[in-house]
Amino acid sequence: MAESQIAGTTTGTSRVHSPWWKGIHGEEHVVKLNSSNYDKFISERNAFIMFYAQWCGHSQSSRVPFAAAAAKFAREGNSILVGALDCEESKGICARYRDRITGFPTFLYVYAEGTKQHSYRNARTMDEFHSWIIDLQNHQHEHRHHEHDQDPEQPSCKTLT
Repeated sequence: MAESQIAGTTTGTSRVHSPWWKGIHGEEHVVKLNSSNYDKFISERNAFIMFYAQWCGHSQSSRVPFAAAAAKFAREGNSILVGALDCEESKGICARYRDRITGFPTFLYVYAEGTKQHSYRNARTMDEFHSWIIDLQNHQHEHRHHEHDQDPEQPSCKTLT
């Protein structure tokens, strides 16, 4: 895979430009996932994914810290794929995680091949996103994972079922 794809700045058909992300600093490091590219990207490496709905105010306000975290990982040369998936546009992909996506935004760490996931429930800040991912990558997630289970749920826009 090309180095630019590893950093999340892919071009061509694997890169989707979304006006919803326009003007967000660091957005070029967020891979815009959709039903046509999701499986390819997820099969290649671990990913931290923001599942969102554009109409949700909590999703809208999470773009800035999420993109900032993606930019920080890119600067560090971290191989994590930081991606975002619009659940209104890619309902079939989001349905795969219906037990985890109960509101928007939902953040999941998805292992390559999609065989295992961890739900992110901490504060929606660049520093918290970054430290949580580093903990997972260092295999120190067990302690923090249990801590997060005790954290109050972050505000979200509830999905309609």
